[in-house]
Amino acid sequence: MKTLAYELDFLEQQLALSISGKLEQPLELVLKEELNRLPKAFLHAVPGQHKKILKAYFGLHYHRLRHWSDQLFKQKNPVLALIEELDTLLQFMEDHLADYLPKMKALPRYRASALLINVKEQAEILQLQLVEKGVDDRLMLVITDSITFRGQSSKKISKRRFSYAARLAERIGYALEADATPEKWQEKLISLLMEANLNGTAFYHYMLAYTKAGLNRDLPLYDQQRYYLLQQQEVMAYADEGKKGYKSGKPPIAVQLYRAFDYELATLRRLEKISNRLENKVDPIYLFRTCLSARQFAMFVRILINVGIILVDEPQRLFDFVCRHFRSIGTEKMSAENFKKNSYKKLARDVERVEEVIEEMAEESVRLKA
Repeated sequence: MKTLAYELDFLEQQLALSISGKLEQPLELVLKEELNRLPKAFLHAVPGQHKKILKAYFGLHYHRLRHWSDQLFKQKNPVLALIEELDTLLQFMEDHLADYLPKMKALPRYRASALLINVKEQAEILQLQLVEKGVDDRLMLVITDSITFRGQSSKKISKRRFSYAARLAERIGYALEADATPEKWQEKLISLLMEANLNGTAFYHYMLAYTKAGLNRDLPLYDQQRYYLLQQQEVMAYADEGKKGYKSGKPPIAVQLYRAFDYELATLRRLEKISNRLENKVDPIYLFRTCLSARQFAMFVRILINVGIILVDEPQRLFDFVCRHFRSIGTEKMSAENFKKNSYKKLARDVERVEEVIEEMAEESVRLKA
């Protein structure tokens, strides 16, 4: 904290010298130099193992400030406005350290729930840009949901996912500036998402967003597999590097990404076999019996609804079947040891997830009949 306090005192001294006319350099240059020094002072006050998390948390706010400060310098009288921006930044840093530093020792190393604050701020800014550009409401909702990771526990928001969301939001902003029409912008978004997602889970969420926006109603499963295979070629090199890193004691992040991707690809291939066997008329109860987990079932049904393969006539029949199935697992097949491992809580979440999918199916059924 001493270094940060010193930087704040230094800034006050420079402002006082400028007002009295004794400052040798123009105030604009002093403030620009100060912007470069502040991150180091900020991180100096933080315990070593948490610097990466705090740096990511601070980074989006800081770089946005730098962008606006550059714009202010181009104006005729930027000093007062820039001082206000600096004051906001300094207050942000002080508040952050005061609020979070005492709690850091109690948090797991890679938990980054605080990072959601900045991502949500970025999403709100992005949403305003989208409205101005006239982008379709459905697509706008999908984008902002994906950036803020809505509905997920903060414990699951890792530093890596935050960085991905921040970069994606930033690049979408650039795309908005480059392309004037919504049509061109939507094409740009799809290419950005294709480029940004390297693992199977992320790619599935991309496909879900793509279909929710109504952009691939006629996209066959074969083309979806082809996209997966393209992603597989990209991630192979990362997986090889990850295996080498694992032997030397480094975290095998790339290997984990590859495994997640491989699982999703296998799921999609299995889905194609099921749909071909039933001549593109999938019985949801049969589909549920073939799934390994409720999560897999939810993924299958969402894709099938979106690409128009699944037709739901009796959602209540499926709902009753699913409830009976999970009740039997909970009462007959679950041992006391599994209860101790919180398996029942996971089971309850799976039931809730399936119920959400069934609600979607019911809505889709009503829409199709209308």
